[in-house]
Amino acid sequence: MTELPAGDRASYRRLDILDGTHALRAEFRRRRFRPHFHDTYVIGATEQGAEIFEARGGRHVAPAGSLRLINPGEVHTGAPPRAGVWGYRCLYPSVSLMAGIAAELGRAAPPFFPDMVVPHPALATMLLRALAGAEGPASRLSRETRLRVALAQIVVAYGSERAEIRPVRTAPQAVEKARRFITDHLAQDIGLAEVARAAGMSRFHLLRVFKAETGLTPFAFQAHARVAQARSLLGRGLSVKQTAAACGFVDRSHFARVFLAIVGVTPATYRDAVAPPVPRVSNP
Repeated sequence: MTELPAGDRASYRRLDILDGTHALRAEFRRRRFRPHFHDTYVIGATEQGAEIFEARGGRHVAPAGSLRLINPGEVHTGAPPRAGVWGYRCLYPSVSLMAGIAAELGRAAPPFFPDMVVPHPALATMLLRALAGAEGPASRLSRETRLRVALAQIVVAYGSERAEIRPVRTAPQAVEKARRFITDHLAQDIGLAEVARAAGMSRFHLLRVFKAETGLTPFAFQAHARVAQARSLLGRGLSVKQTAAACGFVDRSHFARVFLAIVGVTPATYRDAVAPPVPRVSNP
């Protein structure tokens, strides 16, 4: 079974506040995330060391004391510096949750964060403390208040208004057809020729246009889509074995490698964190 590399640690949680938003705390020395995106925001802060990541066609560094603000649908990587550490906490709030916070601030649309890295030690510390307390023994009212206040301050300070936040970039019709064909056949071992035929273009042209529009190759998009479906199934309580088969992975080992490379924790760890508890049956 694939596990985190030696020296790496990660804890994934589904919070009992903020509509069940997911949160991650990690300390990575060897973990390197492949290009991926989220349908949610990624709002986090670096606790120690730094994160180095590629996004929007450039290289970014998020050192300790900085915020990392990634909008839904933005393709990005993530890694610690060479011979260094990347310790951080982050939250994955939905578009609807952030839209609600923005509305309470008098804004008409969900926030868009133009700056992916913001050096702000005070606000980073506020967010880190709110995230640490979100899993603590305090009342739900106290924990949710602290986290909402931190998110609101981030929106006020660094969020701009846009008419719409899309979970993925708008693509030309042909690329959209290719994406739809891939997502409709996740459990099947499809080839590039089949995807290109569905899109109505040559394989070479599809590879070039697909990458330009989505930031991912068709193969990387397929892996991401399979992991997205797997997260949904694991969250509903399906076993790791059942989920791997349903999403088209060769076996559990293949599933674990791909899932870990995108999410940062193993499928079993993720399932334990987010799946509904199994009710106990008491004997009469």
